[in-house]
Parts: sequence; structure tokens; C-alpha cells
Amino acid sequence: MNTISNYTKSLVSLLNELIEEQATDEPARHRQRLDTLLSHYKQLCISIEETSKYCYIIIPSKFLHENILQLSKSLTNISNISVNILNLSDVRNALQNQTQVYNNLQKFSPEVNELITHGTDLIKQPLVPKYVQQDVQTIQKVYNEKIQSSQDLVEKLQHLLNIWEHFDRNKCLYQQQIEQLNNEFLQLNTNRNSISSYQHEIDNAKRLQNSYINLKSLLKEMDEFIQTISSNNLLSYENLQILKHDYENMHDDL
Repeated sequence: MNTISNYTKSLVSLLNELIEEQATDEPARHRQRLDTLLSHYKQLCISIEETSKYCYIIIPSKFLHENILQLSKSLTNISNISVNILNLSDVRNALQNQTQVYNNLQKFSPEVNELITHGTDLIKQPLVPKYVQQDVQTIQKVYNEKIQSSQDLVEKLQHLLNIWEHFDRNKCLYQQQIEQLNNEFLQLNTNRNSISSYQHEIDNAKRLQNSYINLKSLLKEMDEFIQTISSNNLLSYENLQILKHDYENMHDDL
């Protein structure tokens, strides 16, 4: 801006000199001087135009470049959580922490959009540096990949939480029903020598059968949960074995 100001002052001075030269009584004597002044005037106009372009395009482009570099570093420092899950409580904590990561990334959205909009406007201008378009594409790519990766992990953990909670509910229900089944079976054996009626024993047998069917259904559903977790890579192999071990123990008990 100081350069333009100096050029403008020089331009005013030149114009005054041109006016004085044109006002002389013998312009032919000053033709060479006049041509020199006109040439200097034209060069100043060109310099002012070039400097103006620099101020309105190059400088904002450099500011944009620096801001995008700084933002990219900030985004790089935000990483998804390291997933190490052993139980349902771990899943809940992981989901809570990853959701916070996602929310932190979301806070950068207005700044990213503002830089992209500013960069897009600059790209439309003539003589804009090529790196402006590269900067805009870079920040779009970095942010979109970051936010998508974070969102994918949140959804994955939410899916895992839903399945694991259902698995644990079934596990508790299974334990209650297996205990009830054992009690009914024990009662049936105790009353074997004092049968009051065949109908009573038939009813007991039906209850045992229904309890067994319900338990088999629970185990089948829990097996489906494990298959879903495995096929969607919701848990590491080691952690998946923990659930499989619980399932196999229940299956063996039945």
C-alpha cells in the first residue's frame, strides 16, 4: 500500500509537470521532455496496476495459504481414539470419547467453509497463484476425510454398543432362565416318588420344554450378535474371543 501511495504522489507530480510543459509558449522546444514525462507516466500507471493486483490477489492468497496450513496442522492433531475394548463399560467410554472427537472436528466446519469460500472467490480472479486451488482442494480433502473417519467410528461404536447391550441382556435373561430350569428340573425329580397326577407331571414337562426352547432361542440370537460383530469388524480378534467364550460356556451349560 505504501508503494501505491508513493506511485500516486509521483503521478500527481508528473501530471503537474505535464501541464506546465503543455502550457509553455514553445512546446516544440520541450517535446523531448514531454515524451519523457509521458513515458514515465505510462510506466507509473503500469506499476500501480501491477502493485494493485499484488495487493488484491497475491497478498490474500498468501494469507489464505498460511491459514490453511495452520488449520491443516490443527486437524492433524485431532485423532480418533485408540479402541481397546474388554467389556460393555469400555464400549460406552469409547463411544463417549469418540463422540467428543467428532464434536471437536465439527467446530472447525465454519472456519473450513470460510476458507474454501474465500479461496474459491480468489480462484476466479486473473493471475491468481496456482497454489490457491491446491490449497482449497487440500483442506477440503483433509477435513472431509477426518470428519468421515470420525463419524464412521462413532457409528461403529454405537452399533457395537447396541449389540453388546442386547447380548448382555440376553446373558442375564439366560442365567435367570437356566436357574429357573434347574429348579424346575430339581423339583420334578424330588416329586417323582409322590406323583399326584399325570396331568401335573405333563404340565411340568411342558414348562421344562418351553424353558429349554426359550434358552435355545436366546443362544441362537447371541450367536447372531457375535457373527454380526465379527463380520463388521466391530471388535478385534482377541476381544471377540471374550464374547465367544461367554457364549460357549452358556451353550455347554445348556
